[in-house]
Formats: sequence, structure tokens, C-alpha cells
Amino acid sequence: MRNSVKAGIVVPQYVNLTIYEYGFSATIAFHISEGMISFIQKFVDKTKSTADESYYIFSKNNKKAKRLYYLGWRRSEKNLNAIPQICWGEAPKAKNKLKVILREAEIASLKEEIDNINTLF
Repeated sequence: MRNSVKAGIVVPQYVNLTIYEYGFSATIAFHISEGMISFIQKFVDKTKSTADESYYIFSKNNKKAKRLYYLGWRRSEKNLNAIPQICWGEAPKAKNKLKVILREAEIASLKEEIDNINTLF
């Protein structure tokens, strides 16, 4: 076939790459518990989101109609030549930042549970 084109784009497994007509977006999402949302929301609120990069919390229902919550990072770009730089350069940094945020939120959530238990006795 003379007119067929095959693109071989390789991205890390944890990055979701969506290519549009006028650019692309790379996203990363981690599952969070409902108790961590208030702590993570503080981080999301103080982090400046730009038109190109943002941190956000979203939720969706699974097949059993259970509500699942996620912490996400998104980076959009109009230049398709930036795919390797974003997916292999910036996405690992964002992934590590998200992991730190999740650990801190988990610690804060556990401390709150401990304080609640201590007030009972």
C-alpha cells in the first residue's frame, strides 16, 4: 500500500497519550481513597494550573456502580515533536510528584483517624 502510514510512538506504560488534530495531551492518574480527597484538594488548589499543565481530582463509577476517585496530571501541547520530551522527561517527574502527594495525604488521613480514635477514649 503506497498511501498507508504507520506511526511508532512509544510512551511509558503509566502515561495515557491522546493525539488530536492540533496537538496532544499526556495524562497520568492514580487511584485515591475518598478520605484522602480533602488533603489532596489543598495541594490541587495551591498548585497553579496553566493552559498547558494541570493537576486535578476526578471520579467515575465502575461496573458495579461504585464511585472511584483519582488524582490526575495533564500536559497538553500543540507541537507533536514534543511527545518524547513530555512523555519521557516531564511525565516521570510528575509521576514522582503525584506519588509524594499521595503518601503525604495518606499520612495525614491516618493521623486524622488516630486523633479520632484517641478522642473516643
